[in-house]
Order: sequence, then C-alpha cells, then structure tokens
Amino acid sequence: MPCSGLFFDEGPEEALTIYREEDMTMMEDAKHHTTVTWLNPDSNEHEMEPVILEFAVGGAYKTFQPSLSETFGYVLEGSIQVKSR
Repeated sequence: MPCSGLFFDEGPEEALTIYREEDMTMMEDAKHHTTVTWLNPDSNEHEMEPVILEFAVGGAYKTFQPSLSETFGYVLEGSIQVKSR
C-alpha cells in the first residue's frame, strides 16, 4: 500500500547543500580558552546557525542578552555549567 498524507505531500524537496571542512571558519579566543567553529560560510543567512564551541578547562563563552530565538546545545564530551543571571 503506498504511503500518502500530509507528511509525504509537502511539495518538492529542497536541494541539500553539503559543506566541506574548508568551508568552515574557526576563531580561537586564548583569553577565554575557547574555540568557535562556524560550520557553514553563510550561517547568518539562515534561521539556525550551527557552530561548534570547544572549551578548554576553565573556558567560558560570552554572556548573551535575552533573545526570542530558540537555542539548543549538545555536550559531546565532558560537562558544562550554564549560568542564568
């Protein structure tokens, strides 16, 4: 029996863009012991901005002002502490 319904009838598929390692931008912050890697060159043009944040022991990242945007993160190795003001 073929599958049908709204899930499969959303219209034409969007083309996928594949980014390579050379497309990434990396910035090291020795003062705060962090490295930020933007995974795609045009990340500010999209609703989501995928980045990798790497923290050395004792590392910290900037304080963010309250925002309506949704934010999520995964801890791939080790542990972090998130503080709310």
